[in-house]
Amino acid sequence: MSTKKDRRKARRRAEKMMEDAWIALRAGNTGQAERASRAAIDLGFVNPRLWLDRGQILDEIGDAPAAEEAVRHAIAIAPRYAEAFVRLAELLARQGRFAKAGELLRRALELDTLDDGFREEAMVRLASFGVIAREMEEPAIQRDEEACRDRPPTTSRTDRYDWDAIESELVQQGACKLEALLDGPECNALIELWELDELFEHAVTLDDERGRVAYRFLSSPLPPLVVAVRAEIYSRVAAIANRCNEMLGRGERFSPYHDVYLERCRRAGQRRSTAILLRYERGGFNAPHRDIAGREAFPFQLAVTLGTQHADGDGDGCGGEFVLVDQRLGKKRRQLEIATRPGDAVIFATRERIVHVGGYPGLVTVAHGVREVHTESRFALGLPFHLYA
Repeated sequence: MSTKKDRRKARRRAEKMMEDAWIALRAGNTGQAERASRAAIDLGFVNPRLWLDRGQILDEIGDAPAAEEAVRHAIAIAPRYAEAFVRLAELLARQGRFAKAGELLRRALELDTLDDGFREEAMVRLASFGVIAREMEEPAIQRDEEACRDRPPTTSRTDRYDWDAIESELVQQGACKLEALLDGPECNALIELWELDELFEHAVTLDDERGRVAYRFLSSPLPPLVVAVRAEIYSRVAAIANRCNEMLGRGERFSPYHDVYLERCRRAGQRRSTAILLRYERGGFNAPHRDIAGREAFPFQLAVTLGTQHADGDGDGCGGEFVLVDQRLGKKRRQLEIATRPGDAVIFATRERIVHVGGYPGLVTVAHGVREVHTESRFALGLPFHLYA
């Protein structure tokens, strides 16, 4: 187990690597600057200052999307990091996203942790962005805000769950189980889709340290059952995601309508399907990973165990437990395991889960995977709520 001394040494090494990155950048060695800043993050990825520095370096190199992702990561780790909000506002303003830039600057000023120079700069920029935002705000964003006032109808499929208890478990653990979300015939119907090649956009097969599993990505239009389940669960967890953002002091809000959120993904340049059928043979597994490809990533996603082609062969002792792993430097990683039966679903954090440190909410990065499967074959349905770039 790492000691405090080891962690201090790792922090100093990471900070020194970032200093080297800045030196390389000033000398015009952009490749070396990128590599050094990435090495610093690999060693100290829970340090928000390092993420902010990497974002600024990537921005100067000219990689705006990666710069934005890095600065957002700094904010995710430290939701009260006012300087990061100012830097993110600058990035968005250069993309013409003035309304969002104004929101971020207002948030930075509310935090009251800026020094006088940054505060004066932020106030000047805020005045400018406030005028431009009113002139240039997109009608699509207005439609999102109007949609958020109402809650879409739900059905008995999800009405029967205790959503207050689910929200509590998601906030405390980062994942929770929905027992029997799908019934036996629905699971079997989805398993039978596996052989219908025309329904899939593309396939990926892993057989290495990343996992032993076959993925088949469903193409649009998706099967009606998949559309209905994803939209209804999304409407439930969007409300939870909004309350989590309020807790963290974030201004971002999600429409309760999944089709509105999908349009938001498309505006961000993300159009590829993320609805996946997975098949594990005996001994199959999925190493911890994240289902993210693009700037837009919904904070929760859904996985449903479908069972085997013979449902009576997939119960207790058959392996394939879902696992959510904390990714934190210098500490023992928490691993949450959830055993499922056919029809059970797991809602889980896509990128980070909430933790409380010193009475304040923060975030720890997570990854998800699947333990070794002991049956002849096992199928699952993976449903991120966002699209891929």
